[in-house]
Amino acid sequence: MGTVELDSDDDVQVQALPTPAARTTPPPTAEGGSTSSRKRKERVEAKPAAALPYGWIRKQSKSKKGAYYYANILTGKTQVQRPGPRSKETRVGAGAEGTKEVKKMAPEEVRQRQAEFEAAEAELEAAKRQAAERRAAQKAVVEAEPVEHSEEEPGSQEEEITGEDLAKWKAQEEQREKREVQLKTMPNASDLPPVPPVLEPCLDILKDDKWVERHSLSAGQQRWTLGRAVGEVDFVMNHPSISRQHAALSRGSAGIYLMDLNSGHGIFLDGQRIEKNLRVLLKHGAAIRFGNSTRLYYFHEPL
Repeated sequence: MGTVELDSDDDVQVQALPTPAARTTPPPTAEGGSTSSRKRKERVEAKPAAALPYGWIRKQSKSKKGAYYYANILTGKTQVQRPGPRSKETRVGAGAEGTKEVKKMAPEEVRQRQAEFEAAEAELEAAKRQAAERRAAQKAVVEAEPVEHSEEEPGSQEEEITGEDLAKWKAQEEQREKREVQLKTMPNASDLPPVPPVLEPCLDILKDDKWVERHSLSAGQQRWTLGRAVGEVDFVMNHPSISRQHAALSRGSAGIYLMDLNSGHGIFLDGQRIEKNLRVLLKHGAAIRFGNSTRLYYFHEPL
């Protein structure tokens, strides 16, 4: 483009072109951010935490200091993550919508569920105390030789007791009590099934109140052994609670004697456990149970 030269005497008026409006930037705050970002941050911080869904409560962990977990007093469910709000729950096979409204409980029922939940927690704490007592009893056992233990972090030996463990312990305890009653309860002689004629001393074996087998104690032998060791005993018993050489029968001047050969699960004679390595004279009709086997052995003599 060419250059225009103007004389100093010429009267020329120059009109300034309009400039775009300058964008005003708010001054930075003392924290280094703008006013709008600071306001947004304040709104976020001022927003209260959402309430827990219906039935959920926040509990402080008793095993880990400063930790919390969430429990549902209606279902008994526990979890670490904070449960999100749910106004509806999915239901399989409910049609196109597949949802149903959650029915709220009456305050009395909620309080009852809360009490049940607290009772379950108290029962769990009792189980923890029992586990601690067992550990203390184990530590109190004096070993023949001292064992060097490596240093471990505090609390590493603490057992984590869950609801499944508690249910398992209850089932084992009920099974043990039931077993003790069964071992001490022998059927009456009138309730026994008929057995073949007795021509010599013998052991008649009954299972589920039915005669299944007979071990004859012939006159040509003075001693018989019973146990799981095939080829080492006279009468083999296939049950996990039976020792390899569990018991012995011997002939004496007064009759047939029974002796426990230091077995692991013992011998019950007429419902009473006999002492180990001590001979006991058997009487006609005596009921014998070896270990935890369900089979009953009845001693019979010819009358």
